[in-house]
Amino acid sequence: MPHLLWSVAQPSSTARWPWEGVPFSTLQIISPENFLVLMSDHGDVSLPPEDRVRALSQMGSAVEINEDIPPRRYFRSGVEIIRMASIYSEEGNIEHAFILYNKYIT
Repeated sequence: MPHLLWSVAQPSSTARWPWEGVPFSTLQIISPENFLVLMSDHGDVSLPPEDRVRALSQMGSAVEINEDIPPRRYFRSGVEIIRMASIYSEEGNIEHAFILYNKYIT
């Protein structure tokens, strides 16, 4: 079995966790190869801007729904995603804000 990574990195002691309340068991596990493709496509300056935005949109729309999780928890997570996206936007971190806003609307 290949080594697997979480699709969402665990926060450092100072980082804010945007999916608070969502258990780790609901996070998607992906292979290191797919993780690197997801993380590198949007930052590849050799790609045209529309392809970079497309890669960011794909990162944001990668959402899985677990029917065992109550809708209220998803609602709270959505509120937290919007809060985090606003903070990223205020800090000038437009790429992370874009990804979170896409995740929210997906």
